[in-house]
Amino acid sequence: MRGPTILGLVTMIAACNGATSGEDQPPTLEVTSPERGTTADSFDLTVTGKVTDDNKGVRVLVNGVEASVAADGTFSAAIHVDSGISVIETHAIDSAQHDVRDVRAVLAGSLGPTDGSAGGEIAARISAPGFGKVGDVLAGMAQALDWKALALGMNPVATGSGCNGVHRIDIQDLRLGTIGISAPPGDGALDVAVTIDNVYVKARVQFEAICIGGSATGEVRATRANINGRLAIGVDNGSLAASLPQSSVSLQGFSLDINNVPGAIESLVRDRVRRAAEDALNKAIRDQVPKKVNELLGGLIAKPLSTNILSKATSFSITPAGVGITPDGMVAAVNARVRVEGGEGGVFAQTGTQTGDTWNASDVGIALAGDLVNQLFGGLWASGAIAPTLSLDGAAGVLAALLDDDARSVAVELKLPPTVKAANGALELAIGDLILSVRDQGGAEIQRFALSVKTSLSATGSSGAINVTLGTPTIKAQVLAQSEVVDVPMTDDKLEGLVNGAWGLLGGQIDNALGGLPIPSVAGMSFGAPALGGRNGFLVVDLPIQ
Repeated sequence: MRGPTILGLVTMIAACNGATSGEDQPPTLEVTSPERGTTADSFDLTVTGKVTDDNKGVRVLVNGVEASVAADGTFSAAIHVDSGISVIETHAIDSAQHDVRDVRAVLAGSLGPTDGSAGGEIAARISAPGFGKVGDVLAGMAQALDWKALALGMNPVATGSGCNGVHRIDIQDLRLGTIGISAPPGDGALDVAVTIDNVYVKARVQFEAICIGGSATGEVRATRANINGRLAIGVDNGSLAASLPQSSVSLQGFSLDINNVPGAIESLVRDRVRRAAEDALNKAIRDQVPKKVNELLGGLIAKPLSTNILSKATSFSITPAGVGITPDGMVAAVNARVRVEGGEGGVFAQTGTQTGDTWNASDVGIALAGDLVNQLFGGLWASGAIAPTLSLDGAAGVLAALLDDDARSVAVELKLPPTVKAANGALELAIGDLILSVRDQGGAEIQRFALSVKTSLSATGSSGAINVTLGTPTIKAQVLAQSEVVDVPMTDDKLEGLVNGAWGLLGGQIDNALGGLPIPSVAGMSFGAPALGGRNGFLVVDLPIQ
């Protein structure tokens, strides 16, 4: 049964304090359609109901639209709503300017199922400045390699034949000084440049001079080696795959110390040893840099994930969509689907994603399609996971102080799934027709309220997961019912305080739900505090590399 509105309640209290029966009374308002918790696969709705008043001339406005009121008080109004949760606010205003209000919410637009059949995109980006730091990490990984072992595994590094020539070169030792790597993005690939200071190569050379065999040990030194190439990154078997098919190498400050080489082939031996040293370095870089890039960036395309979110088994399936590289950076994208156990009966409002500049200039960005997040919320809602009950004994004293003395618990029911909108650089969370049922010791309901709430989302904490903070809510509230046992009926100020207390019930659940999303990562990197925003239908998390 629907109880009085807040304004109506205040009017009744005033009547009890001395108002006479001859004073003009507020109208009564009943909205019959849409019902609370309505979902509509449309943007155009018709609101119907009935209004009664002791005088003629009562007006009805629905979201500012003048309704057509018949002689018997029935009314209807056609309104247009946006995709997602929309609040329908109906006012009945009589000739004495009494204003009675009804507030309810609908989930409208192009609706999709939460059975895991609808997809959403996850994309991860590294900006051009971010790749400067990626190069530093790659250099550190390269510096830690056992280069001597790598070189010994390549032997022989050169072979030949003939009476005057080098037959075989084997590396015996390889030592490298400081390694630097830069990998700025270009058109379709990374322009990799590797510098290696103080190169030392010890090699055993077998040769023939005038068909007489011999051998010698040579020591190659170079003040710097420069290796350049184009590193391509694609997707192979569900993972990022880097390749460096071609690269060039040059040695600066080259010197070779080798003895016991006949003069007839000395220059030939020197040339072959130099080329062998260059080829060995080049091959090692071509083999190792792509491996380390795969290791470093492999987490950018998140793997399939099965986890529990709000105690519900939740699975994310991942299908790689591709990698794009431009001078501005690299974007790796996957198509994802989410399925919550028991959430097959839910729906979500599909908003889609748009083209345009989605990213900020941060080092690393993670973009989650709003549709994917709303599928998750819709599945959790349909499964009953978002329905907390708060005991008013002990820690919840702030709520207990606002409610009646008989209140012992508050049960929360969401008539509609939470919805996130991502646009214009901001994120908005909307909850429609959040029903609060205040109950006594025996579990009997003594008060019932309906709340529709919108708030901003922002990020806090560190990397590794999405940690969100809910902003100050914008509230549309209505008293639906109050029992006669309630000593002091709810007032506007008390209801506002109750809303803020109840908002805390959901804040942790929203955070836990978003924190369960599969987040791409970059190995070997630590990130600063994230920034959370909304652009072109994506939830975008910007992460600075520390």
